Amino acid sequence: MRTYAFGWDFGNTETDAVMIVRGKQIRFTTPTAFVRVDTTTMQSLASLESGEEAEGKGNSKAKAKGKVVDAVVAVDDPNAPPPVIEPEKIIIQLKGESMSFGFGHHALLQKGDPWTGRGDYQRYASSYALRGALAASGLMQSDKEYGLLVVAGLPADYYLRYPKLRDDIKARLNGTYTFTLDGGQTWRTAHIEVIAIMMEGAGALITYPGLSKTSEAAVIDIGGGTTDLYAQLGATPIDDFCKGTPVAVESATAILKKSFLQECKRPLADKEARDISRAWASGKKKNFPQIAAFGTLVPVETLQNMVEEAVLSIAEDIVGFISATWRDGIARFTPILLIGGGAFYFFDAIKNRIDHVMVHEDPTFANAIGYATLAARKLLKKNQEAAAAAEKAKVVVVDADIVVVQAERELLRIEAKVGSQE
Repeated sequence: MRTYAFGWDFGNTETDAVMIVRGKQIRFTTPTAFVRVDTTTMQSLASLESGEEAEGKGNSKAKAKGKVVDAVVAVDDPNAPPPVIEPEKIIIQLKGESMSFGFGHHALLQKGDPWTGRGDYQRYASSYALRGALAASGLMQSDKEYGLLVVAGLPADYYLRYPKLRDDIKARLNGTYTFTLDGGQTWRTAHIEVIAIMMEGAGALITYPGLSKTSEAAVIDIGGGTTDLYAQLGATPIDDFCKGTPVAVESATAILKKSFLQECKRPLADKEARDISRAWASGKKKNFPQIAAFGTLVPVETLQNMVEEAVLSIAEDIVGFISATWRDGIARFTPILLIGGGAFYFFDAIKNRIDHVMVHEDPTFANAIGYATLAARKLLKKNQEAAAAAEKAKVVVVDADIVVVQAERELLRIEAKVGSQE
């Protein structure tokens, strides 16, 4: 059975994960949203889809679009960029449960309000967090049974205010679980061990080169639901500079929804708002979705203006929070890294206040990459210790065999001596 290093970032808006598979990073991302799904219906659909695949020739379960794929079945090309898994539909069911759960994009398309857990610090130790980790890891490799050595993150505010939460997360995730991602056609087993829980932001500095024991480094992590500030001296967090606020990308999205309702007289669905915001962040008009209101398409320029107004308003709040929290620390910290999905929205505003801020080369996965790197180091050490213990056990066995042989020889010598005396 293989055990994989796994970096787990269960965000308020987006769930990101990184797994090290045969020395290569595999990345996973999907919206943090869950809905209950009728298991009987899903099993019928799975059987139907299976039949269609059997009839079709040359069809593949994993359809790639660029480097974004539904599932990873091979990572043999060392020169290829890290694949990013962003499935359109994830349905997971745990053994012994009668209910399945839709996760990610599929959940956002369903009626009603999907579970996100925003605002509840116990969300990180919930059954939804477990289902998410199982689904993500199951799509990142194809083993029927496997182990996960996990490093996970917590927002700075929760990490400092609720120290017991770290134990709760380990208690919820640690263990052996059997689950299916294909409606019960295939059951797989994962053995999970959480070895560390870090403050969000710390992960991004794990892989940053050139830091020493006297380095003062900092991270601005703007996600969907929170903005988290992290600073460290060497590898030790500076608690006074580690704080969080529930102002982030979703705050701008809420303003966008309100503006759209006022102007277009209908509410924006969550997925519509998400797609509009992402299109604005990309800077490309062609990425904007077609949004209609009462039979008329809303002009792209109108959508752009709504998002820009919302982003500028929230950017001012975020910059004020950073300045008030770090004060003179801003001048001391090197580097100051900007990470999280909010980097695509708020960089310009932060750069105007902090000239030496830098965007991480992969802001979306910055934390998860660091978590997975630390997990890989821990896994290597664990394997080395196991190998050393096994080698030591062999030596002990050999030594014991030598002692037995020597004892037998001594016994034979004594018996021979006694016999000669008789």
